[in-house]
Amino acid sequence: MGVLCVHGHDLEQWQFEFTAGGRIWYCIDDAARTVWMTDASPGHPKATE
Repeated sequence: MGVLCVHGHDLEQWQFEFTAGGRIWYCIDDAARTVWMTDASPGHPKATE
């Protein structure tokens, strides 16, 4: 988890593993009642990439 600036708002970024290593990163904007998908990957990224 981290913090990401989305449309001028600092939002907590979360990730969900949907396959063996595949992930979706997203932020929940409670004020706008919106979930922003920020990234998707079929495999887990290495920290150096």
